[in-house]
Amino acid sequence: MNFKLNLLALLLLTSFSCKETNTKSSTKETPNSPQIVFTQDVDNFWKAHDAIRKEADTTKHLALLDSFFIRPGTPGLVAIREARRYSPEEYVHAIRSYPLLWESIRENTYQSKNLSQEIESGIKKLKEIYPDAKPAEVYFSVGVFRTGGTTMDNKVLIGVETAFGDKNVTVHELPESLNYIRDFWSSKESAVENFALNNVHEYIHTQQNQNLESNLLGISVLEGVAEFVSTLAMGRSESTQPAVLYGKANSAAVKMAFTKDMFHKEYGYWLWSQQENEFETRDLAYYIGYAIAENYYTKATDKQVAIKKMIELDHYNETEIENFVDASGYFDTAVHTYKPKE
Repeated sequence: MNFKLNLLALLLLTSFSCKETNTKSSTKETPNSPQIVFTQDVDNFWKAHDAIRKEADTTKHLALLDSFFIRPGTPGLVAIREARRYSPEEYVHAIRSYPLLWESIRENTYQSKNLSQEIESGIKKLKEIYPDAKPAEVYFSVGVFRTGGTTMDNKVLIGVETAFGDKNVTVHELPESLNYIRDFWSSKESAVENFALNNVHEYIHTQQNQNLESNLLGISVLEGVAEFVSTLAMGRSESTQPAVLYGKANSAAVKMAFTKDMFHKEYGYWLWSQQENEFETRDLAYYIGYAIAENYYTKATDKQVAIKKMIELDHYNETEIENFVDASGYFDTAVHTYKPKE
């Protein structure tokens, strides 16, 4: 998920229902073009934010959040709260604690209304190289800084409060535990930099048979395939994600370290962690998976068949994943040789 500030501890499967009044957004529709982008959660959040900031009686804040934001929320808001376990209390705490941050990011979040065409263009490009892509919906919602993008079932979930930050956002109110947000934003000139590519990455996750309890190797392939295919679909020469760039420049050392951990169910510093490590770079498992996918694609005679194979891997079948990795030729020997001896 690309940005995965992903961050991710991705999806918990659930089902949703939503009244018709909750499915309107700024996206224009035609009779032959079903709506796929929903943005009203952003407007609803700012209504709740403003009401809470104006209300001196703090005992009323949760009720205001519920009235303006939680109850009228889209299925996307339900899903992102489920995926990241966002509680109403967290939202209220963030609104009270970071007033300058919220005001500095407010205009950026409204850009969600103007991105529908770019998103649809990116998804169209994906479907050109992967014609079997299943329909999915894109929801712009607001969370509490635990993901800029993730997926649940057939939903792409964008957390605009994270995804749309940039170097101009006021960050001094944030606690040290959110330093990775500061670093991410400080590297961005624009709030929507690489947004279409990141969105296609997340859209690919809706097409995959994801096993979020897989070992490190399996999760790396899951993320790496999404990153590589999204880059391919958007016509980029390579991913610009810091972990991928660092990995390519230090491939031998990163690969050697990864072989020692690839069968662990605890991901350590490799994914979604701020743990210190010898490389001083987070999320390096994205690079490993990306390099495996790139190798597999490069070796393939039929590129479209290769893309289909990568996206449709059964991540609940460890043997299938290991055979795919072996076919890529990324590691020096067969994957099973790296398994710890019992």
